[in-house]
Amino acid sequence: MRKRYLCCFAALFAATSVLADPLDPTNFRPLTKSEAAQQGSYSDLNIKKFYLDIDPDEIKNVQQRDKELKETFDRFDDALVNYKPIIRPISTMDQIMIHPYFTTTVLLPKGSVISFVDMSSEMEVLKWDQNTILLRPKKSFTIANFTVIYTLNEKNYVMNILAKYYERKDAEDRLNLVYSYRDVEKLDDLDVVQIYAKVYGELPKNNYNYVYIDDILYRIIEDGKFGKVIINGKKFRVDTSTTY
Repeated sequence: MRKRYLCCFAALFAATSVLADPLDPTNFRPLTKSEAAQQGSYSDLNIKKFYLDIDPDEIKNVQQRDKELKETFDRFDDALVNYKPIIRPISTMDQIMIHPYFTTTVLLPKGSVISFVDMSSEMEVLKWDQNTILLRPKKSFTIANFTVIYTLNEKNYVMNILAKYYERKDAEDRLNLVYSYRDVEKLDDLDVVQIYAKVYGELPKNNYNYVYIDDILYRIIEDGKFGKVIINGKKFRVDTSTTY
């Protein structure tokens, strides 16, 4: 009798081992309709449970991040970022726009050797070599002043540059990534307007007026708030922020 029980147990164990074999061909057969429907219902329940368990605050955070990312790409398309150098006359003071998403290059006149750069705000990247400065601000950046000490033609010079966070105010404002300075005399606003009048035979009258002087493109902008030159009752200012 005991022998018969042992035989039955052995047979049952063998049958169970065959069914439990993961490589058994039966494990690779297509699901029946009822099995597929049952598995689908389990998947639907898991999906519903997933959405029910999501914290509403987490959803809002994800949506906010997506919105910010979209706004970032919308703000910095190819039409807004200028990779060509902005040519400016060298001076003791100037102003540039920078942004945490981009590295800005500042080039002093050919032959210049920079000995020291001091920033009033900590940068993510600040490097200099010969006549080149590379800088990228931190995400918390708003405004900073940096002082550049350099040598040109065996003379020492100091240049102060005010760096501001880039904000687009009108269609002409672009984020310039390369500022290149030339060793030429900087003209005041009235001189530029007078040269414009000689070149074109008339005074500036548009919102934006352009003239080349010493290979530098100046723009004369109507600006009722900061304009220094008055023409026919309108105030104009001059800068060199347009691509060369």
